[in-house]
Amino acid sequence: MALGLGDEVVRVEHLPNLNDPDAWVIHRRSFNGYIGPFSAGDKLATDPDTWTVTLEGQQSCSWGRAADMPGFEKDLRLTIEPSNITSCVEWWAVDVYVDKRGSIDAISLNLVEP
Repeated sequence: MALGLGDEVVRVEHLPNLNDPDAWVIHRRSFNGYIGPFSAGDKLATDPDTWTVTLEGQQSCSWGRAADMPGFEKDLRLTIEPSNITSCVEWWAVDVYVDKRGSIDAISLNLVEP
């Protein structure tokens, strides 16, 4: 499965490895004004009752739809974002790209510059 930051594929990880939380970590010095490392897995480990899930990447704090990761434009894109934030500085989104068979092809973490 591809793991990304925003619209960039950072690396591909084998599914069995994603049982380990460390496999979700993207070691990058910075991204959109935030200091790394970064992990979509950490965001997905939060309480799902505090999420909003939308289709096709309609993100509340990103001023519209963020670009698709290259190679996944034809996949269905589900966006998971927190519903209990008080400021866009607290905002994050995880985009889940699902192919026609229903398999997850890619996951990307999005953050808005503070």
